[in-house]
Amino acid sequence: MSRLVRAAAGAFVLWFASCAGATTITLETVANSTTTPPGSSLPFSGFGVSTPSINNGHIAFRGQTLGQNSGIYRDSGSGLQLIADRNTVNPGPIGPANTLSIFGNASVDASGNVAFRSSVASSGTTAIYVGDGGVLDQRISRDQPVPGLPGQIFLGFSTPQLDDDLVTVDGTIGPSGSGGAFNIIRETPTTIERLASLGQTLPGGTQGFSLFGSPVTENGNTAFAGFGTPGLGQQSGVFSDASGSLQPVMISGTTLIPGTSDPFGFIGLQEVGVDRDGEDVVFVGYSADFLTSGIYGLIDGTLTTLVDSNTLLPGSTTETFNAGGFTGLGYDNGNLLFVGADSSFNRGLYALYEGVLIEIASGGDTVGGVDSVFNFGLSQVDQSISGNQFTFLAQGNQGVEVVRGTFGDPIPEPATCVLFGAGFLACVTSQRRQKA
Repeated sequence: MSRLVRAAAGAFVLWFASCAGATTITLETVANSTTTPPGSSLPFSGFGVSTPSINNGHIAFRGQTLGQNSGIYRDSGSGLQLIADRNTVNPGPIGPANTLSIFGNASVDASGNVAFRSSVASSGTTAIYVGDGGVLDQRISRDQPVPGLPGQIFLGFSTPQLDDDLVTVDGTIGPSGSGGAFNIIRETPTTIERLASLGQTLPGGTQGFSLFGSPVTENGNTAFAGFGTPGLGQQSGVFSDASGSLQPVMISGTTLIPGTSDPFGFIGLQEVGVDRDGEDVVFVGYSADFLTSGIYGLIDGTLTTLVDSNTLLPGSTTETFNAGGFTGLGYDNGNLLFVGADSSFNRGLYALYEGVLIEIASGGDTVGGVDSVFNFGLSQVDQSISGNQFTFLAQGNQGVEVVRGTFGDPIPEPATCVLFGAGFLACVTSQRRQKA
């Protein structure tokens, strides 16, 4: 299998080809340090630990400018649009009418509405907001009373996920002035529901919840990682309410790793995904000795291995994925985007697209204007891939970019073999030019 990367009109076209078929991938720069965002006269200076989200062609992300402004931005294919920044006034009803200050990562729904966490300047107010570039709504806020729990208020929030009009978030609840307790919260403009709470017994387990990963929701169904009592023998699991009630997808120490007689030992905290129909759930899991790991899915009711530490790296006949290298994922319509590593722990961005395993980029590659990429940031709330498009944050020694990727239609034979030869020749020519 060969890969050719070249610059063309701001896009970077990759061909993954063999005489059995070929797939094209186009990588486009959404934003980098040369991009001046709307509402600013200065370009971006960085994106922090931003993990962009994509849904139905809309990409949302957090960015900062050289003037120390920061905000939430959306790209729908025709340029950046400002959702909110440090000049945006808190719309209330809770908190003073001051401007917004610190921003968390963003989530975007299929219509382009964007959800994010932000604090209000010169106050203790932190809230979840939803905006479309015009109207901005405060949806759920610190100090807001919790329905059904007298004397309890919301104290804080993780990164929200937006599914149509439904906001799902790991929220902290408790009396004013307390440290509070974690809860999985689902909120609409008219309802607030607690799906899981600290101390509640893990479905299918024996311990009480002590920690949650960021929840993800698709088609109204929610999945998340949860952990039991800390210490030796701690239970962990992935849970979903797709059946109408909260049920385990897997439980450590009980659920067997597919194709083995060994149970799962641990799970990834933030690596959980849900298909767009809300039925299939995928996650990163580990054996108790950490010698085996992979991305597994409850697909059509059957627990299945999608890719694991026994899977050969694309293009290799001997080297498999590193057991400790699966650190992010996105899942949509049966297609998987994930971060994996080779035996030297060199990270790369991979896809299992239309049943074919593809390396999109590897550590040390140049992606757009970013040299020697060493990190690929994927959405914490399973919004890294949508249809035939995906997004990630490319971080390197000399830059950082928000990137949009597009999977093209397969190239039919016999053009595939011709493309293979042309790609190889162009790659060699490019390398010679670089050396010169």
